[in-house]
Amino acid sequence: MELNLNQELIVTCSELSYEGYGLAIYNDQRIFVAGLLVNEQAKIKIVKKVKNVVFAKIINLIKKSELRSDFEFTSNADLIHLKHDEQIKFKLEYFKNLFTRNVSSNFEIEDINFVTSKNIFNYRNKASVFVKIQDEILHYGYMADQSNQFIFQEIDAMFLYADSIKSFLKDFKFNFHKFENKKIFENLNQLIIRTNREDQLHVVLLFNKSFDHNSKELKTFFESINKNITGAFYVIKKSTKSFKLEHHKIFGNENLLVEFANLKFNINVASFMQVNFEIANQIYAHVNQLVSLENYSKILDLYSGAGTIALNLANKNNQVTGVEIIAEAVENAEANAKLNNIKNADFIKTSSSSKSILEILNDHDLLVVDPPRNGLDNELVETISFSKIKSMIYVSCNPRTLIRDLKVLTNKFEIKSVTLFDMFPNTHHFEIVVHLAS
Repeated sequence: MELNLNQELIVTCSELSYEGYGLAIYNDQRIFVAGLLVNEQAKIKIVKKVKNVVFAKIINLIKKSELRSDFEFTSNADLIHLKHDEQIKFKLEYFKNLFTRNVSSNFEIEDINFVTSKNIFNYRNKASVFVKIQDEILHYGYMADQSNQFIFQEIDAMFLYADSIKSFLKDFKFNFHKFENKKIFENLNQLIIRTNREDQLHVVLLFNKSFDHNSKELKTFFESINKNITGAFYVIKKSTKSFKLEHHKIFGNENLLVEFANLKFNINVASFMQVNFEIANQIYAHVNQLVSLENYSKILDLYSGAGTIALNLANKNNQVTGVEIIAEAVENAEANAKLNNIKNADFIKTSSSSKSILEILNDHDLLVVDPPRNGLDNELVETISFSKIKSMIYVSCNPRTLIRDLKVLTNKFEIKSVTLFDMFPNTHHFEIVVHLAS
């Protein structure tokens, strides 16, 4: 019997999916239930169907697992309802199973290490908070899982964000309610906030469409909120699915000064930055340790961004070259090298063509990559496979794309070590560092 939208059922969860959904089977159909744990029974409601994939939400929890924590599931903390030690077990077992099923290697899977985070709350230095304004009252929240429904959320229930971010959100809301010209915020959709260890803030206002604004008035509004705001910007969405990454400055600095592994970095408002300072530092230390095991004379860092990995390696007296396809990222990394007085690192902009990358690869001993969630593109994987490079360190935030790439890379390299890092406690995400050598 076919399942229908809004249909209500009673189901029992048999396992967790990678994304943390509880998987239930009903009349031979798989249902992914947000917030349901293994062996729990619940009354659920179908909220979305995509071909043969069915998603549901819990209406009433009938049988509760002893592994359930005291916190409620949210789409931005999708494992917070599972006790943290059980989260670690789940992530480790998921990765081991994924690795075993897909990668042909002599690597002993039980040798995988998992580095946990001391801080499992208030660790995120970046927040993306949805905004809804009703009757001139500003509300914060998030989008419901598998829907466009806005879920209201109190600031004190935002358990993952740094205290400085939550303090800003309180100040923003307070000042909004006493601000006279609320019309300039009527199309405000989201606040994106980043912070450093000194509680300084970069704030981006994301609007659904063009708006009638006065930059001077916006600047006055922000300056009245919090003295720690070092830069404020706005972005306008171009469609419901995407927005052009063109940041318009309201006031302040383009860069936020942050510290990783005792080095200082100016991070541009549009640049990538690891969201967990504690675990990021442990990853950089681990990569440095792997590099110290061999006498590498020349190291290549692809996807070098602002230079966080490259400069940490160069700081240990290795000659490092960072490669980017974005000119602004190269300029940012070069400025960070000067900021830290590091002279044995250089950064170049090059095309992503296999020929140009192959020439650079063949001139280095070690390759380090830290790509975005979609991993390495197929052409780059093939280029690495045909290159003369002898060793590689792959830093990944997506186990699925990592495993996809390892299936090819292990034809050239042997896996020497695999370490997981709890970069994102209380979510299903984690970071992985793999050391490969031929």
